[in-house]
Order: sequence, then structure tokens, then C-alpha cells
Amino acid sequence: MGFLTLFPLLSLLSLVTALPVLETQEAAKFRYPWKDFTLSNLESVCRKQNGDERYTCTIKYVVEVSGAHCGTAWQWDGVTPNQGPDNNYPSNGVLCWSAGSDAFQFRVARFRSASNFELYINHFYRDTR
Repeated sequence: MGFLTLFPLLSLLSLVTALPVLETQEAAKFRYPWKDFTLSNLESVCRKQNGDERYTCTIKYVVEVSGAHCGTAWQWDGVTPNQGPDNNYPSNGVLCWSAGSDAFQFRVARFRSASNFELYINHFYRDTR
């Protein structure tokens, strides 16, 4: 019998809004323990290279239960708060790890800056018995 477990919506907004914003808008690395897994080494960075009009933003983290390294990158104009051509964060989801009956997926629900964002993280599990 198979079933799918979908973790409830997890918002990191309350955890990251108090983080300092450095010149490169890099959020410090923290660990976020939840009931069945722990996220660690959360990193959110937006950098603008010389001559580029847009920032390249990245979000990375590790799911300690599975060892999954999850991450994504996108372009941002540094001003636009909503998803679109000037802030094209992955709002439809990124499959970051899967093996056997386990999979982790995340999507950026909101991105205002490297220290003000929300992630939705899903853990899918299928019982193969």
C-alpha cells in the first residue's frame, strides 16, 4: 500500500527576517530542525558582478536526514518584489533529491531580498511495502 506524506507548508520568513544583511546580502548559515528532518547550512546570497544589470541570487541548504544538497539560482533586478521577468525565482518547485521512495522538493514562495524570503519544502515518501 502506498501513501504520500506532504509536509505542511514551512515558512522560513520568521527565522530569516532578523538576520543581518551584509553588503553581498548574504544570510548567515543556520540549522532548522523539524520533526522528521533538519535543514542545515541555509545560505541565501545575491551578488552583482561588474557590468551586470541584475543580481544572481542563490538559495542552498542541506537536508541532514538524506544528505540531499538542495539549491537553485535566478536573476533579480534588486527592486522587484514579485515573481516575474525582473525576479524570476523558481515559484513552481525544484526537485532537489530523490532516491527510492523518498524525495525532497522546494519552491520559493516569496523573495524580497536575500534576508527576506519564504521557502515551501515538501518531503514525499512512498511506503513500498
